Amino acid sequence: MGGRGTWYMATRHADLFTGVIVMATGPGEGSLESLSATPLYIIHSPEDEVVPYAPVEEFAVRLAARGCPIQMMRLPGANHSMMGDYIAPLRVAGQWLWSEWDARGSRDR
Repeated sequence: MGGRGTWYMATRHADLFTGVIVMATGPGEGSLESLSATPLYIIHSPEDEVVPYAPVEEFAVRLAARGCPIQMMRLPGANHSMMGDYIAPLRVAGQWLWSEWDARGSRDR
């Protein structure tokens, strides 16, 4: 329940998070309205045989169109259990979150 658990907690307790990174999963059933201000980074592969890519990408496009702070990294060639392939993208996601936090800090000053 790594990714699914992340979605679950973030959509139900957004006030506890300053950013969310999810890998190889979709949003599930939680309310996405609560994530409108929370930076969200999705890492997902079109070759994921467990969680289909297209619905996750559609979700990301919808949130981006609403102005939500979101990025989605397409990770070609990785299947659902190839977690080693997610290490470098996870580092990129962490850097993106830092830049989001820095930008928010400068807006709050």
